[in-house]
Amino acid sequence: WIEVGPGGKKKIVEKKVCEFSYILQGWEDGEYYSREAIKPDRWETQAADKIIAQIGPHRVTVIQDPHSPHLGGYLWDNSSVFSCYIMTYVMRGELDLRGTTWIEVGAGVGLVGNFLAKLGSSRVIMTDIIELLPVLQRNVEENNPISANPSQEVAVNRVGIS
Repeated sequence: WIEVGPGGKKKIVEKKVCEFSYILQGWEDGEYYSREAIKPDRWETQAADKIIAQIGPHRVTVIQDPHSPHLGGYLWDNSSVFSCYIMTYVMRGELDLRGTTWIEVGAGVGLVGNFLAKLGSSRVIMTDIIELLPVLQRNVEENNPISANPSQEVAVNRVGIS
């Protein structure tokens, strides 16, 4: 990056930018596969049974149902892009999430909420429709074992009208 300072003086500045990649796992034509994906591909991402997302130095594992009739039943690549956007500011020292509370409405499989928990948020509440809560809860348990940080609260709640 080149920044222009007072008097038009130019200097090269290193800007830290988060990168992300996936390890996609699942079944294809009766064969198990596990392969790396460097860039988002909606069809590949949504066809996998399990995705290990590497977002900066953090890993978030997402179990999903590629045949889910619900839009939130599988990972949307924009959740990784958004998580990477947040991580860029954390890496630059411009954002500190420790001790913060987040509510993710329409969490789907929970990548963003689980990522926020990994960044030190003290409380993360993820919500979605009742049909998606079992997979969302499973992903919370996979990524945030209570033994890792007993003072952290990561919760799953139903959204909708009672």
